[in-house]
Amino acid sequence: MSRLRIDSDNKRDGVKMISWKEVDVPKNFDTGFEAGAKAYVAHVWDGLLMTMVGKSDQAGWHISVSHVGKNGKFRRLPNWDEIKEARYKFTPNEVTMVLYLPPMEQYVNAHPTCMNLFQVKGE
Repeated sequence: MSRLRIDSDNKRDGVKMISWKEVDVPKNFDTGFEAGAKAYVAHVWDGLLMTMVGKSDQAGWHISVSHVGKNGKFRRLPNWDEIKEARYKFTPNEVTMVLYLPPMEQYVNAHPTCMNLFQVKGE
C-alpha cells in the first residue's frame, strides 16, 4: 500500500486537496446527529460541499457529505474523491467507515444529494 504525501501547497500526491472551513451547525435543520456534531463547508468548482461529523457512544462515527450547486439547487451527489477526502480528514484512520443500503423499509432519503458513512460496529 502506498503512503499519501501532503506537501506545503495543500496537495496530496500531487492532487489539490479540498479546503474545508468549519461553520455553525444549522439551527433549523434536523441533522440526525447528536449534540456536539460539527459542520464544515468547502467551495468546489460547481458549488458547495457540506460535511457534518459526529460521534455517539452507541453508534460510533457518522459523517454526511452533501452537495449544492452554485445556483442553490441540488445538482449532484458528492463524487468518490470528495467523500473519501471528507472521511479521512474528519474521522480517525483506524476506524472502518461504510456507506450502506439498509432494507427498503428502513431506508430514509432526507436530502437528495447527501451520502452518509457510518462506523462499522464493534470497532
